[in-house]
Amino acid sequence: MMSIRPPAGQQTMRFGLFLNTQCLPKRDPLGSLEELLEQVQEAEDLGFDVVMCGQHFLAHPYGMLAPLPLLSRIAPLGGSMRIAAGIVLATLAHPVALAEEAVTLDILTGGRFVLGMGLGYRDEEFAAFRVPRQRRAKTFEAHVHAVTELLSGRSATLSTHSALLDGAKLSLLPVQEPRPPIWLAANNERAIARAARVADSWLVNPHARLDTLEHQARFYRKELADRGKVCRELPIVREACVADDDAEAIAIAQEFLGPKYATYLSWGQHRALPKDDPLDLEFANLARDRFVVGSPETCADMIADYARRLDTDLLVFRVQWPGLPQHFALRSIRLLGDVVLPELNRKTG
Repeated sequence: MMSIRPPAGQQTMRFGLFLNTQCLPKRDPLGSLEELLEQVQEAEDLGFDVVMCGQHFLAHPYGMLAPLPLLSRIAPLGGSMRIAAGIVLATLAHPVALAEEAVTLDILTGGRFVLGMGLGYRDEEFAAFRVPRQRRAKTFEAHVHAVTELLSGRSATLSTHSALLDGAKLSLLPVQEPRPPIWLAANNERAIARAARVADSWLVNPHARLDTLEHQARFYRKELADRGKVCRELPIVREACVADDDAEAIAIAQEFLGPKYATYLSWGQHRALPKDDPLDLEFANLARDRFVVGSPETCADMIADYARRLDTDLLVFRVQWPGLPQHFALRSIRLLGDVVLPELNRKTG
């Protein structure tokens, strides 16, 4: 059966790990892979609920591992954790190829795979795949619909720049019934309405401020209610750095997370967000109500605020960014799992 969670707020808090698959140009990629595998094992040992990674193409100035092959590599280490693509750029993917890869991953994980999909925002990626920018939303919706139909064992018909299907149907189906859960990334109300309409969950981005997300979460639940649906799960992705004290955590995040968001600006990520939630800010203002950074006590308070204001029980943390030494990432994972999560569940249990 497909993994369906109770409505948010009806169970204890759950944490997930968002893997940093980007590395600096001179970084040994095999070393980066070994670090990721160690992080996955640590998260599994600490009882994390899900591990995920994302996708970009031509990700200069970073090198970036492709998500689906990486997920197949980490699947044996994941134990009971769900293994999630968060996200695949479905606009740029062939629906049949993506569906068959999702089936394979669901089989490899024994029915623990989650397929997260997103539209994308980078002009360079659309140009490389010859997707006209003005047609990207329609292409994305067509591809998501086709992948959903194929994974559900139904036939799919569509015609886009990269795919022509006439009643196509998969002969190999996933373990989960009727299919693996589908999460859709969305940054604005139009995209959030789409997620409410066609996906099992809205996958909430790591970039927006909490007040922006609070408004958007209310909008999402109204869109669900208008369609006779309920919010089964609301996964929230956040950047996180947990250290012994606030000052150390802030210094680490500023050194390594600050440059990553400067890269996001150069990629045009800010154009996908509401205009009143900019990213071109001095780091202290950028981090406020956006990143989970501080001592375990500070982070527990921040996460409790997210859980209360967004009515969610699942937060997924990215604890490493290009250049950040492994011991800092592992410390964040351990403090989240050993200190922060038990404290949150003690308070809310």
